[in-house]
Amino acid sequence: MLSMKHLFEKELERLVQEEIERLKDVLSMGSLDNQSDYKFITGRIHGLRTTLDYMSEANSIIERG
Repeated sequence: MLSMKHLFEKELERLVQEEIERLKDVLSMGSLDNQSDYKFITGRIHGLRTTLDYMSEANSIIERG
């Protein structure tokens, strides 16, 4: 059985991944009005990917003890 910590971690990762995919879909539709909107969306994607990297790094640090 998975611990509450593990369930939380997996659910948060899933939610972040889903948002990244949603934002990528927005970009691929070509419906953005200007360069500013494009930069904003790509910045959000970058930030969410960085969050996933930090989550992975924090997990590694915790497992090493």
